[in-house]
Amino acid sequence: MQIEAWEVQANIMLARYYSSSIGRFLSADQEQFSLKHLVLPQRWNKYAYVRNNPLSLIDPDGFDDFAVFDMFQAGDFPTGYQRPDWGAITAAAKRNGHKVTVLSGAAANATAYAAARSTPGMHIVLAGHTVETVPSTAAGVEVYGAVVGAGVGLPGLPTVSPGATSAASVSIFGCNSVTLDGQYSGAGSFTGVNSGADQTSALSLEEAAATFVNTATSTLDVPYIPVDLGPATSAAGAVIGNSNVCTPEPNGANVDKGDTVVREH
Repeated sequence: MQIEAWEVQANIMLARYYSSSIGRFLSADQEQFSLKHLVLPQRWNKYAYVRNNPLSLIDPDGFDDFAVFDMFQAGDFPTGYQRPDWGAITAAAKRNGHKVTVLSGAAANATAYAAARSTPGMHIVLAGHTVETVPSTAAGVEVYGAVVGAGVGLPGLPTVSPGATSAASVSIFGCNSVTLDGQYSGAGSFTGVNSGADQTSALSLEEAAATFVNTATSTLDVPYIPVDLGPATSAAGAVIGNSNVCTPEPNGANVDKGDTVVREH
């Protein structure tokens, strides 16, 4: 069958190409078989789109399970700091039937973030800077080349509305991100950080995000049974609350100690 160029739509992350005329991807899903594939025969066909159920399921970007947006840069950390090994976390999650996709740099842009937010069943984890309009109140998050939020902006960066969210969960590890709950009311659950009067360091935030994902994916993924984010929230909170990874301020104070990770809804 000849497929016209206009019929072929590249998904946002360019992971696969989809033809609307035949209802199939033009390249196979690169994900290896997992428990979810075995118990869901519709997923055995690596070319099928959303288990042949496009009326109730969507797959705008090829993501599955956890989409991690790691927005911190090397300059956010002291020299010699060992950042979390996302490769090891991803591999461990895969052994339990989960898929973790980590995006950073140009790939972690507003378009990819919007696609993840609109994907039912998606668990979104963002570790990065928030933008505060008033002290202790975050109004948006920074992604690559833009700010996603409401009533907030940064010089030289466009502001993108958070829009509707239908993901299973959104967890933002950024300064006072707990105040962003209202922007993600459509998500199944929202988790944020309460930094109090000060801010939380990038070290604690990225370490907490990695601990959150590692804990959430440490148990076998069983189809139709939601991932329990309770233990993950507690583990991430312990990282920030104990703040052992934070470098103390010059006066010896540990500004992160006592900051909390809060599951809002």
